[in-house]
Amino acid sequence: MNSYSQKYYSGSKFKRSISKNTLEVINPSNLRVLGSIAIQNKTEINKVISNLKKGQFKWKKLSALERSKELHNVANRIDNSNLRELAKTMSQEVGKPITEAYGEIANVSSAIRYFAEMARNEAGNIAGTTQSESLQMETKEPMGISAHILPFNFPILIMIWTVAASLAAGNSVIIKPSEQASFTSLIFMKFFNQLSANVVSCLTGDATTGKAIIDHKDVNIVSFTGSAETAKKVYQSCAENFKPCHLEGGGSDYMIISDKTDIDFAATAAITSSFHLSGQICTSTEHILVHSKIYNKFKRALTKKLNALRVGDGLKKNELGPLSTEAAFNKAKNIINDAANKGALITCHKDSDHIESLKGYFICPAIIEKTKSNMLCEKDEMFAPFVTIEPYIKISEAVKKVNKSQFGLGFNMITKDLEEAHYVSRNIETGLVWINNPLIDNDALPFGGLKKSGIGRELGKMGLDAFRQTKMVIIDNEQKIHEWWYPYSEKQFRT
Repeated sequence: MNSYSQKYYSGSKFKRSISKNTLEVINPSNLRVLGSIAIQNKTEINKVISNLKKGQFKWKKLSALERSKELHNVANRIDNSNLRELAKTMSQEVGKPITEAYGEIANVSSAIRYFAEMARNEAGNIAGTTQSESLQMETKEPMGISAHILPFNFPILIMIWTVAASLAAGNSVIIKPSEQASFTSLIFMKFFNQLSANVVSCLTGDATTGKAIIDHKDVNIVSFTGSAETAKKVYQSCAENFKPCHLEGGGSDYMIISDKTDIDFAATAAITSSFHLSGQICTSTEHILVHSKIYNKFKRALTKKLNALRVGDGLKKNELGPLSTEAAFNKAKNIINDAANKGALITCHKDSDHIESLKGYFICPAIIEKTKSNMLCEKDEMFAPFVTIEPYIKISEAVKKVNKSQFGLGFNMITKDLEEAHYVSRNIETGLVWINNPLIDNDALPFGGLKKSGIGRELGKMGLDAFRQTKMVIIDNEQKIHEWWYPYSEKQFRT
């Protein structure tokens, strides 16, 4: 039984929940029970948020330099720690290959440092005055308490993208991790326990816990990453209380493979972009449009790369693990069966019998061709180790097809033709564009989507400003009666 079972984090300490309602945490690789998490009740939520409010009052009084030093200390502790327990737990909870768990954690401290320095660098702007002897400016101030409703797939990195920004801005944060990654999130909380104020809490639970946090009167802003369907519900809840939020609601990304490319490079990029974390990434490539001149060669290369992937327990030498839950597994089975029943051509991994005999939520990776608009694989985000491929002739037609999607998160293109690359990047309707380098992010660049993929941005200056409110301030250094003040003079009246 995991030592973090039925615990939560508040006031720099781990505490046992008083809630009697619990959820089992299942290892998706072998279906063994890892432990259980508490579904926090409103009494605990109210107490935690009350303490965060007090902590935030102290935290916001610190200078940007003082907060920056404390956040750099968090980053230093991460960099100098043995991360084996954290990476292993992430692999067991999520099903992620442990190599990728370490890789995720390796990217965390740079984001913390980025926001620690960004908040020091800029806290407003002095405008050119409209009146002499008047100081006219905007200031950036913390919002109060931010809620962070997190996904399972990158439980630490996505947490830090918004939590570090919010803390740097002077807020306190309440974290509600995914049910599939709660132990991972709780373990990570130890890196915050030296902060001088009580400004970080982590509460476990289900959707009811998340809603109670979102709806709480003292929560001032909400950050959510998850499905488009749930993002819409969060948006509605926030709208009822005029509460700002930024939402990342997933995607169903496209990749265009130009005929002006190295085919082996294109296949390697495509296999990584499509099947990383078994396709359970919001920016996974789910649809590939391949120039008709190279379609057959590309398909052969992609199939070869597919068959080379090792599937199994994330703690062993495998590239692909299981799907995260039984519900995700059943959804994926439904998608692939629907495609087969409606006439799609499906190429499965050569070891399909072995993969499907594994005990966990493993499903055979597959390439899907000859799809139709009424197939589930074309209607919504698959979030599974499947990718559709189809040929195109004109690049303009390929771009039009991509832009018809209800989603607009990410897009990839593989080409050696820079003119073609610039044409596509200008005309594609997504928030993220990768040319020849899929799935890369940058702490200094905004991350987010269009359409049903979300509202707002994480990372970059926009990611910091999302957790700050802007105030216009005008201060005159002398008391002067202006000509437009009451009462009007006779010459000011017009007929």
